[in-house]
Amino acid sequence: MPLDYVVDVVGSDGPAILLLPGGASPSRGFFPGMDRLPGHRIVSLDRPGTGRAASTGPATLTTGADAAAAALRETGCAPAVVLGQSLGGAVAMQLAIDHPDVVSGLVLIDPTPFNDPIVCRQARWLFEALALPTRLPYVGARLDAAIWQSFGSKIPLADDDEAREGWRVLTSVTLATTTRAVRTLAADGAALTDRLRPLGIPMVLLAADRKPGSRIHRAHEQLVQVLGGRIESWPGAIHAEQLHRPEKIVELVRDLAAETASAR
Repeated sequence: MPLDYVVDVVGSDGPAILLLPGGASPSRGFFPGMDRLPGHRIVSLDRPGTGRAASTGPATLTTGADAAAAALRETGCAPAVVLGQSLGGAVAMQLAIDHPDVVSGLVLIDPTPFNDPIVCRQARWLFEALALPTRLPYVGARLDAAIWQSFGSKIPLADDDEAREGWRVLTSVTLATTTRAVRTLAADGAALTDRLRPLGIPMVLLAADRKPGSRIHRAHEQLVQVLGGRIESWPGAIHAEQLHRPEKIVELVRDLAAETASAR
């Protein structure tokens, strides 16, 4: 079946960086500062069922990976370093397994732990519960905005306009759309977990600052043990670290891209 996605490229030469946002959010503006990384081509992708392609669905790990591979080939940007946050990080790993020829390196910001079925089911239940009141007539849209605003009030955003715009981008899709994006996560994650193998490319997984015994922490460690690469975690790092310390994310991507270039 044809893949419906929206892709943009900023820059005309240099190594390519593919951006895969979390949830069902649009890509452009999701990673503050990345569109100005000099000497690189920045590829912003809204995969099926997300962002500007929200009506095309379904937003599964496989359709996301297939769309990403097609977009990189269509734009002549393969192979690329792939930057994925949360659910975008899971799509990035599916991409690296299914289409290794288009991926030269991975930067994963607190990726969804698809290898833990309990966490996957909890994510689906959470978003289904949050989305339920937003379906009410007349007040649903306002409730949707209020729930996102409640989350945003607890996130330590960087004190600049780009980070605030990044939060607006993250919450620009409805909770119902985000719910659809995680609906098949448990099944998709189980299928992908069975196929994991060493990737043999530079990879860094930036984890949020959690207790070592947490399920997500253990799942992240298991991913790196199988795939290779390394885990980093900064004091105070959050799930949406690209909005908390965007300059450090840009630096991390630049360093990984340089490492990738040296390895080729």
